[in-house]
Amino acid sequence: MSQPQEMGCLITKLYIEREPVMGITKTTGYAGVMYSGFLGADGSSLLSAPITVTRTNSSINAPGSYTGVLRPSTAITTATNYTITGVNGDYDILPAGELLVRYANKTVTYGATATPSLVSAQYRDGSSKLLINLAPPVVSGNQYTFTDPFGGVVQFEVGANGATTSSSGNVLVGAYNLAETTVTQTSPNFSNNLTVVGGLTVTPAPITPSSSTFSDKVYDGTTLATATSGVGFAGVLTGDHVQIGGSLTFVDKNVGTNKSVTASGMTISGADSANYYLSAITGAGTASITPVQIDVSGILAEDKIFDGTTSASISDTSFITNSFFLADNVSISSIDAVFSDPAIGDKKTVTVSSINLDGSDAGNYVFNTPVKLLADIDPLFIRLQGLTNINKTYDSTKQLPSGEIGYRLLSVLPEGVSMVGQPEYDSREGGLRQITQGSLQVRGISSEGYSLSWENGDGIIYGVPLQVTIHDASKTFGAEDPTNYRGFSISGFVGTDTMDDLIGILLVVRIIKEVEAPGVYADVLTLGGVRSSSYIFQYDLGDFAIGPDIQDLEIAGRTFSETQANSSFLSNLLP
Repeated sequence: MSQPQEMGCLITKLYIEREPVMGITKTTGYAGVMYSGFLGADGSSLLSAPITVTRTNSSINAPGSYTGVLRPSTAITTATNYTITGVNGDYDILPAGELLVRYANKTVTYGATATPSLVSAQYRDGSSKLLINLAPPVVSGNQYTFTDPFGGVVQFEVGANGATTSSSGNVLVGAYNLAETTVTQTSPNFSNNLTVVGGLTVTPAPITPSSSTFSDKVYDGTTLATATSGVGFAGVLTGDHVQIGGSLTFVDKNVGTNKSVTASGMTISGADSANYYLSAITGAGTASITPVQIDVSGILAEDKIFDGTTSASISDTSFITNSFFLADNVSISSIDAVFSDPAIGDKKTVTVSSINLDGSDAGNYVFNTPVKLLADIDPLFIRLQGLTNINKTYDSTKQLPSGEIGYRLLSVLPEGVSMVGQPEYDSREGGLRQITQGSLQVRGISSEGYSLSWENGDGIIYGVPLQVTIHDASKTFGAEDPTNYRGFSISGFVGTDTMDDLIGILLVVRIIKEVEAPGVYADVLTLGGVRSSSYIFQYDLGDFAIGPDIQDLEIAGRTFSETQANSSFLSNLLP
């Protein structure tokens, strides 16, 4: 952005009355120009061409004060970053008998002592028309004493015309015309009239940020830094009111020790700040960023089903995540928490030992752990249901048919827990049976950690055929039936079954025992008093003969003679 730059000119020349040989009509360049508006250390060296001064009424040489007739050549001069404007100067032509003291234009830095450099002190004698030059003055502080070689003394002080001072008592930055002040003596040789000309330019003084100490801070998600007691600076005069400000930033926002801190974009303010400029707008130092500590609260330990371990789970971590700065890349990866022991119980202590984070900003946070919480370990409830209609043919075991699982699991087993073993019939005997838990049991968890519920199923064990053959028997008419007749034989037992596995007393009986008439009776001998739910009895009944004293014996629908009755057939029926 272009800054306006003003320049002005003022010159006073001696009037030379009818003495062209002695007189000088003007001073080359007049008294030159002064500048105001340059920033910092900038100056006239930035101008594209020197500023020249011209007088618009150069044809006039009569004594008098001519306002605004000296004009700078601003139209042909440029300066990078500045817009140049001009302020016209005044031109005085002094009559004879008045003293003109010229000082060289001087530029000083704010706060420096400005000692004027004398160019000349002269007046035109009104009688002799001679140009009288005064000897160099006696200087005492800011007081100048000139002696007139023709008698008389002039004594005065020189100062910046219209200047005001700062809080420290120094002339403010700006461009001033010099003028006489506190005139204590004059001389009638120049009619006691005195004119001082010359320029004083006061430029801003540089101030430099001094080495500062910066405060350590707790991580806050930003790069902002603060100085321990304000950023220091050097070059401000005692008494002046100047403050310095700017942005103090860490090299990055993350936790670290002795991290670089930079002061940038620094500016100055205050009642006297216009008299200064910053020779550097940056500063540097170091400070540390420590992790932000988060108190762990608001989290919950979850109740769990007994699994034989002390592992614990944590829920409702919103309080923790709400403690993260919104722009940060950070999330909870895991929480290390354990029960005090693996046993079943209510309100058991859960210890959170650490909270682990993921993300590029994870290192900026620490948690105040360990933290104690409470939660329950409940028994693992396993519900099993036996299946129905699990049928088989009797095989002398309680085992279910091959390939039959025999139950359904009505609970969800945790990882690592499984069922082993096999349900079985409540008995190996045939008939309608219950499906019981059998050898089915839980694996992967200790017995105190679970309870198991079993609901019986059902099925049928179908009986198998058992062949019973009753031996034929006989007796003599009038005799008692033989005990157990001639017995029986059985075939078809399954596995290791024997007759001992049948129920009842195994005894052959005659179906029509009241019949005692001689003869042969077919299929009247059977096995009485025995039963089994596992077998289906298939009988080959025995025949029974009573004889041989009968004349005509009808056996099985046949008529035999007595001789025949005594034949070998009947003898085979004898006990």
